[in-house]
Amino acid sequence: MTFINPFAEGHHVYYGALLANGLVEKGYKVYAVGGKGFVEGMRELCPVSGSEAIASSRPATITETEKLRFLGKALRAAEKYNADYIHLQQLDRFILTLALLRPFSDLSRVFGTLHWAALLDEFAPNNLKRRKVAFERLVLRHLAGNGLKVMAHSRKFVSILNAITRSGAAGYVPYPLDFPVYSAKERASKRASLRERLSIAPGATVLLAFGGTRFDKGADIAVSALKSLPDSVELLVAGSAEHFSKDALASIAEKSGVRERLKLCMEYIPESEVVDYFAASDIVVAPYRKIFAGQCGPITIAASMGIPVVGSDSMIIKETVEAYSLGRTFPSEDVISFSRAVMDVVCSGPFSPRAEEFTRDHRKEAFCRAVNEFYELER
Repeated sequence: MTFINPFAEGHHVYYGALLANGLVEKGYKVYAVGGKGFVEGMRELCPVSGSEAIASSRPATITETEKLRFLGKALRAAEKYNADYIHLQQLDRFILTLALLRPFSDLSRVFGTLHWAALLDEFAPNNLKRRKVAFERLVLRHLAGNGLKVMAHSRKFVSILNAITRSGAAGYVPYPLDFPVYSAKERASKRASLRERLSIAPGATVLLAFGGTRFDKGADIAVSALKSLPDSVELLVAGSAEHFSKDALASIAEKSGVRERLKLCMEYIPESEVVDYFAASDIVVAPYRKIFAGQCGPITIAASMGIPVVGSDSMIIKETVEAYSLGRTFPSEDVISFSRAVMDVVCSGPFSPRAEEFTRDHRKEAFCRAVNEFYELER
């Protein structure tokens, strides 16, 4: 098996290494081809049998020309390993690129993972974007007709993909969860320590918006909602400042008279400290905008820890929250509905997400088994 991924940011290396280790345990040889960061991370975290680094730009800046150059080199590099399968772990950005290279590639051995449902009209913000995604859907149908197999982490999206491609080319695999388990005592200690450090009022209900503050993640929506929530509710925003700066969010809170109830930790959060922020929270919020079309990492962590969730009704978020009774969803970008959903969870008494069931279905063993079965199905 040859994995191809140009990116190392976020969970790209974690995702690839987790799957690679699971496949090695099943007897596969795994090779890594991709950006320097991805290849170095894979070599450090799992026993790859071979690797090749190819220059690549960051996700936000990669151009169509760079995509073509990268994927062309990556597919040629993959060929030399003579692997049974080639797995494009970031198919989302390479649908059109793969179509251009199809005359030179045997797609019957190629699998691709779609992490986002961005090629659906409901996530397209304007007519130009809708025309582009309509064309991408036609291209995906063409690729599937020539042997490409597709994986996705949403059952609903898989059903839509099979309708788009008019085939059974798409299959569901659970999004992997490999979050450490902490005892109740450890969690209580981390909760008390962080709350004290952030001067969170005793007895406060803490909402956690975790992750980089991209525009589509809607941290400003959560801040705006504070004025409609009781004084006992505080909001903790933790993650790197991206579209929204610390000053920008503080300004929104200041104008609404809720600055004292907003805690901002806008910096990169090391993996070793992530659990502290979740342990300190009472509800994890995902007020994502309508254009958000992917999975929500913070929801998977919250679900595994049994922390209630309030998330927007973006397709995959809603599917996950409802499937495991994780909390409540609300219409995307509706601040008042967000506030009501929060209060619904607060006032419902002890809330019991189906954490054990979620963890069982999304543990790394379940993920690796599902991917392996999908590979073998196509053998």
